Amino acid sequence: MTGVVIGAAIIVVVISAVLLLQGISLSKKDFFCKNCNYRFNRKWYQVIFLTHFENEFSVKCPQCGKKYTNAVEKE
Repeated sequence: MTGVVIGAAIIVVVISAVLLLQGISLSKKDFFCKNCNYRFNRKWYQVIFLTHFENEFSVKCPQCGKKYTNAVEKE
């Protein structure tokens, strides 16, 4: 029973680390508002919970408040 708990804990730690690293990486990317051309980025913990599909994220512009889908450019 202890082996199962340790295995589950390891899986949780690995998944958490992957999400954290992805959030940190994406927080360094800029988003551009299609409405007012405002350039902004999100904090790592905000990026983790953004609705997304592949490299497109649903974001809300902090300047004009419009919601839209924005693609993050890959390096």
